Amino acid sequence: MSKHMSLEDRFFQKVLKTDSCWLWTGGIATQGYGVFRVDGKSVSAHRHSYKIHKGEIPDGMHVCHSCDVRNCVNPDHLWVGTATDNMQDMIKKGRQCAANKKQERCKHGHSFEIDGHRVYVYKGRSWRICLTCKKAANRSASLACSSSRP
Repeated sequence: MSKHMSLEDRFFQKVLKTDSCWLWTGGIATQGYGVFRVDGKSVSAHRHSYKIHKGEIPDGMHVCHSCDVRNCVNPDHLWVGTATDNMQDMIKKGRQCAANKKQERCKHGHSFEIDGHRVYVYKGRSWRICLTCKKAANRSASLACSSSRP
């Protein structure tokens, strides 16, 4: 590889363009996202593609995939959103993170499938709350408030 090759040329050397996705063929991080070296630092390939094609990414924002292919760098499949936007997109599409998929019961043994649950998203993390436990906690809090009134 020539030392005089531009950053953009180096980037596109590692892209396989298909009819829809542009697949990153370079390094892949543990979670399945492409990794690219820029000025001696590792950057996410999809974020770098977004910068090349659409411009800067606002601080604290995520570059999300409409195609849900983690090693895709096609700018037409990339959009900027918050961590919450990304989680809501995941939920809307019926996908769950691996940890939530495996968990079938709350810590008190209630079935998420039978008793119901609600998904909460905060700062890019999601978790499920058992509705049976939530109702019990609300009743308990309500009783505590009413018993402390004069």
